[in-house]
Amino acid sequence: MVCAIFCCAALLVIFAVTAHLGCRNKSATFDEPYDLVAAWLHTFYGDFRCDPEDPPLWKYYAVVGRNAGDMAIDRQTSLWQEMLRKHASGWYYAIDTLYHTPQNNADDLIRSVRDRMIGVGVLLGILIAWWAWRLAGPLAALVALFAFCLDPNFLAHAPLIKNDVPLALALTALMAAVWLLGERATHLRIIGVILLTALAIVTKFSGFLALPILAAALLSGVAAAGLADHLVGRAHAPPAHSRRRRHRRGHCSSHLCLHLGKLRFHL
Repeated sequence: MVCAIFCCAALLVIFAVTAHLGCRNKSATFDEPYDLVAAWLHTFYGDFRCDPEDPPLWKYYAVVGRNAGDMAIDRQTSLWQEMLRKHASGWYYAIDTLYHTPQNNADDLIRSVRDRMIGVGVLLGILIAWWAWRLAGPLAALVALFAFCLDPNFLAHAPLIKNDVPLALALTALMAAVWLLGERATHLRIIGVILLTALAIVTKFSGFLALPILAAALLSGVAAAGLADHLVGRAHAPPAHSRRRRHRRGHCSSHLCLHLGKLRFHL
């Protein structure tokens, strides 16, 4: 067990170092300047005129704890007011702020926030390893984490100042919470499912897909439980006269209560 934990930790270190080295000397992607400036405005100025189409939670994580003065913000420029009327003005404002403002070093700002975003990818790897361990033991955790840590998609996207990997973390955590809920429904686990659903939505608006995904997962769980009960019931079917007596006592109602009774609440 100790060896497996050590190997998992080593894989996560390899992931973080590789992701850091891979993006260290890479220029910003098309929308990273826009998202970075928007994150700064949302967090330190409480102003959402720039990038209003993305929820702010992941942006708070990206820059919280920094000094607001680390990025010079000009709120007197004409683009500042134009952003209220024209969405495209936000892109021009972000470029002017990062690359046409002498006080700002765009590369240093982007690099520092990218390093913080790698932490989200590491958290996703920890979650994958934990879930695989719970499902099938240490070997499964190592295999799953190995596949994740050497996946070029996550190695490339984890450092980016984007909400794709944070959304992947939120949705994976939600499904893990639903799985735990299937094991035993407790108040804390139900609250966890609710909070993680909200977390996905306020990370990216496509996180609203968490609602039908959650509904499908819960319904499939109920259907699977019903099928299992039916198969077990047929294997241990009581005599005909016993079945008739059960029907007279209200078989349909008792069967429904049996399914509802599976949700045992324990604090």
